[in-house]
Amino acid sequence: MSTNYFSNENRIDDFQYVKIFYGTIQDKQVVVKIWQPGSLSWASNYDNAFRLRHLQLICHPNLVELIGYCREDEHFGIVYDLKALDTLFNLILKDSLSRIQIIKIGIGFASLLEFHHKDNTPLPPYVVCNISASHIMIY
Repeated sequence: MSTNYFSNENRIDDFQYVKIFYGTIQDKQVVVKIWQPGSLSWASNYDNAFRLRHLQLICHPNLVELIGYCREDEHFGIVYDLKALDTLFNLILKDSLSRIQIIKIGIGFASLLEFHHKDNTPLPPYVVCNISASHIMIY
């Protein structure tokens, strides 16, 4: 995998507990999310661990596919099958989205939240607590 050694040139953004990078795997463009050491308390939570092990059960058109993940001591990373343009936050700051694009993104995000918050047996409802335009990747 290549992220150019997690260089600033390949960094998309920094969030509360993670850094997001562009990367490639066998000529396929991906997004790599790296958790900051010490911020992994959520990963031991049963619900999150269950979801990582059963990702084939989680299917929604606005939910990006997970390629894989790795955890070593306090280092944890996830690789997504996504050729990201940027975060919604950055694209709004750059004024590079039309009103129609913003409305479509809002409708898609609302659909995804509805999916997460309802019962999708065998998965329990999942409450998303840290909603932010900087957490929404646009591709």
